This record gives sequence, structure tokens and C-alpha cells, in this order.
Amino acid sequence: MLLYPFQKEAKETVLRHWERGNRAALISLPTGAGKTIVFSDILRSTLEGNSGRGLVLVHRDELLRQAKEKLHLVWPAAALSTIEAGYTNYSGQVAVGSVMSIVRRLNEMPRIDKVVTDEAHHAPAKSWLKIYRQVESLNPDWRHLGVTATPIRSNGSSELHAIFGKPVYVKSIFELIVEGYLCPLTGLEVRTEVSVEDVGVHAGDFVAEQLSRVINTRDRNRLVVENYIELASGRKALVFAADLSH
Repeated sequence: MLLYPFQKEAKETVLRHWERGNRAALISLPTGAGKTIVFSDILRSTLEGNSGRGLVLVHRDELLRQAKEKLHLVWPAAALSTIEAGYTNYSGQVAVGSVMSIVRRLNEMPRIDKVVTDEAHHAPAKSWLKIYRQVESLNPDWRHLGVTATPIRSNGSSELHAIFGKPVYVKSIFELIVEGYLCPLTGLEVRTEVSVEDVGVHAGDFVAEQLSRVINTRDRNRLVVENYIELASGRKALVFAADLSH
């Protein structure tokens, strides 16, 4: 599979970084730029034709399928296996697993050579760190790649830097729009007149339970749907919600 020039540049930057003896690398690409394609091709380039093993860490079980689909697309011959709720299988050359499923059964982990952390801004969390320590104990020479669209957050940036160092490759959404890889954005604001001033904040984010009580209302939800129908009827849509009920 042919990569776009910026994807190839990101891949080559990571490989050079590893070749210089650095263990960890972080790349930042915006949503839609093909982060999964990039890390899949990095795994193919470094594991194909040898006995090395890879592990892709995802935040939730729902992201397993996406990662496996892209891996198969980029590397059709790859032997893949999964670690998810109630099921552990490291038999593939590349295993794709949700963090919570892996961390509950760390003793079953084999020696791993390459680890990819998807949504790497979660990496400083305790459960993710336990996995990294286990990988390190089994193979001190492992290599780590983190991919994220949000390497700079209101909390945890210094901890992220401690794991990966500074990002080795960054492309912004604006650069990719100018270069013609992503569509230009048109922003339309719909005012709901709902105030979040009294919603608490913890570690830089709104407290989800409080936020849900404020924004998950019949009138506000109706307004959102009515404007979707008026402005984007028939188009695919993404909805960012406060919690599952919302």
C-alpha cells in the first residue's frame, strides 16, 4: 500500500529515531490523517519476515476492529490476534488489545518487541504504565510508538513527555488542509443558550456527570437534531456526548 508523502515522512522519522537508539517515539496527526495506517506500516516494515512480535494498545474494545482492519489492509499476510474482555490470544505476530483486558492478565504476556499506543495521550494512566513496565521486564530492548491527535493537553503533558519525549513528527489539521489532504472546514455555530459556568472541572476536563445534567435536556437535544436536519440532512455525523446516556 502506498502512503501519502506526509505519512511516509512520519514513518521514516520514527524508524530513524529508533535506529539512533531511542526507545520511544511520539507522532501527532489530526483526525482523518491516517494514524492507524502509519503505525500499521511501521509494524509491517519492522516485523515482516522476522520473529519479532508487536502489540497494539487501544483505549477500548470498540477500537480493536478498526485497528485490525487497517493492519490487514496494510499488511494482508500479517497473523493477528486479540486481547479483549474475557479473551486472551497472543498467538499472532501482532496482537491488538484493550488496555483494561491486558492489564488484568499481565502474567500471560509474552516477549514483545514493538508496542504501539493508540490515543497515546492516555499513556500516563496507571494501567497503561503497568503494561509498559511488564513489556520492559520481558524485553529491555523493546521499541515504543505513540500516536495521537492531541499531544498537548491541559493536564498530563509533562507526564506524556516523560514517556515519549517530544513528538518526533507533527502535522496540523491546517497544514493538511492547505496541502490538499483534508477538506477545508466550514464552521457553523448553533447557540443553545445553555450555560456551563456552574459545571465543575477536574484535571482540565468538565466533570462528566455534572455536564450531562446541564446539557442532556429535551429542548437542547431537540435543537441539535433540528439543526442537523436543516444543515446536514443525509450526511454522516459525529456526536460528542457527555456520557453514555447522553
